[in-house]
Amino acid sequence: MMFKKSYLKFLLVVLMGIFWCILYTKKLDLGQYKNFEKTKYIQYECEEKDKCDGWGDRLKGVLSTYAFSLLLNRKFTMKMTKGCDLRDILEPNEINWDHEKLPKNIDSVELKFAKRTFFDMFKTDYSLIEKHDNSSLIRVKTVYFLIDALFNNKQFKQRIREDLGIYKSDVNVANLLNNWYKKMFKLNKKYQGRYDDLLKRMKPNTKTSSICTQIRLGDPDQLQYRDKNLQKDFWKFVNETFINKFKNTLFTLYVTSDHEHIKQEAKDLFTGIDVVFNQNSSVHIDSIKEENQCDQMANILLDFHLMQNCDIGVVSHSGFGILALWNRPNPFKDLYVYTVQDQEQMKQNYWFNRRNMTFKKFSNLNDVFFQ
Repeated sequence: MMFKKSYLKFLLVVLMGIFWCILYTKKLDLGQYKNFEKTKYIQYECEEKDKCDGWGDRLKGVLSTYAFSLLLNRKFTMKMTKGCDLRDILEPNEINWDHEKLPKNIDSVELKFAKRTFFDMFKTDYSLIEKHDNSSLIRVKTVYFLIDALFNNKQFKQRIREDLGIYKSDVNVANLLNNWYKKMFKLNKKYQGRYDDLLKRMKPNTKTSSICTQIRLGDPDQLQYRDKNLQKDFWKFVNETFINKFKNTLFTLYVTSDHEHIKQEAKDLFTGIDVVFNQNSSVHIDSIKEENQCDQMANILLDFHLMQNCDIGVVSHSGFGILALWNRPNPFKDLYVYTVQDQEQMKQNYWFNRRNMTFKKFSNLNDVFFQ
């Protein structure tokens, strides 16, 4: 009898233990589910069907979306698969932006900011995004630099300074680009070797001063609005401002352009210094051919990465060149932009007012109109 009672007590203890284990596990699962529900995301997207434009425009969208992620307390991801999956060239660095980390079957909403008017709106009002607070994933498609508008938004400004630990009065994308870009991207092993080889020629030693030129002649439909042989203005400016003026300085010249013949022209002209360039990078990223798409895209990104090492920048008034030079610890150091003298004219007609250009020193954001 005593044995039977002891057995029943033992069985009861075992059953109670099992019960509490099950209950604890269920609570744990519920807690994990709740935590999952609290995790929200915002993703920059550039897929095959999207109008993404060039690397500069894509980067504007990436940086703007990342700014939104910080300000809305959402995790940032990126899906750039048009032409070539970006992950085949660049890997996530400190920020894991890989879109495949997203939970399966996550609810989402798509937001397209395809007009310049959104820039002015976000200076004072961001309810367009705020109203989607319940969406687990906000998918952003834009080629506009909304980030500067956010920095001007009084509601955002204090959060930026507190969350990012930035208390300078001149917080802007130029101050942040190099830091954010390094946190986001690193070249994969396949392309890192090519980068290292070009960098050794571009900066063979610490005494070398590297001049970087980015010369955009323009797309075929834009040529009628531009001066012919404008590259000659670049050669004259580089010679008179640097090479002939500082004869005791060891210079190298890194050349990138949307037309491949410009690179060889520079090599033929500047025989007294080493002219360095990455072959076959003179193609717009939104117009790459169907064959070897990733290699074509990688050549463009190699140019962009290398230009963060420039001591002097002489660039066209374009997103690629300006952002490449901003992607330096000191973004405005010796930066010159080939543009019109009156920047108000540029605001009126950004792409088709490109005659009688000159070189303006770009020392702060107000010097050159950039959108």
